[in-house]
Amino acid sequence: MNRAIPLLSLSLILVAPALSAQDADADREADHQALRKLREEMVAAFNRLDMKAFRATFGKSFAFTGADQQIAASLEDLQAYHKKWFEGDDALLEKIELTAEADGKTQFTGDDTGFAYGTAQCRYHLTAGATVDIPARWTATMQKIDGEWKVITAHVGVDVLDNPVMTASVGFWKACAAGGGVGGFVLGLLLCMIRGRRRSHA
Repeated sequence: MNRAIPLLSLSLILVAPALSAQDADADREADHQALRKLREEMVAAFNRLDMKAFRATFGKSFAFTGADQQIAASLEDLQAYHKKWFEGDDALLEKIELTAEADGKTQFTGDDTGFAYGTAQCRYHLTAGATVDIPARWTATMQKIDGEWKVITAHVGVDVLDNPVMTASVGFWKACAAGGGVGGFVLGLLLCMIRGRRRSHA
């Protein structure tokens, strides 16, 4: 019996799954390109504060959780989000500059569904004139509807224990605590001086 035949069969068994995975990934390259374009359109619409265009990147039913952890599930919710942060005399924000990158390609869970996750950099322009840069993480699930990819859920989150706002807040309270200690020392010194003068006059 020719020993080359079993070896050739074993090689085919080992190589076949890898070739199949490569073919499957190549077959989905068009989907990956469409999903990258969808992410770019979504980010661009958000940066323009165009809630209608932002809404158009989602499916008919969707849920979007912003960095403030408020959930929007309709155009009206998105417009309320915009009004809360960007409109009126009490508006906190003037604009947001957002960039988002995926950690890797979309992982498909079916022919028409997939999920992705990655990082985001958010620059908040405050109405008071300052800017704050806060890194974030995001996750999203997508579905192909009538041949077009749409976002079904998207969630943006920040590290509540390690971000510039928390760092500034901790620094402020440390300064207050230090100031309180100095103030207490000065007050104690003044009280001692007053008591000393009273005793000298007694």
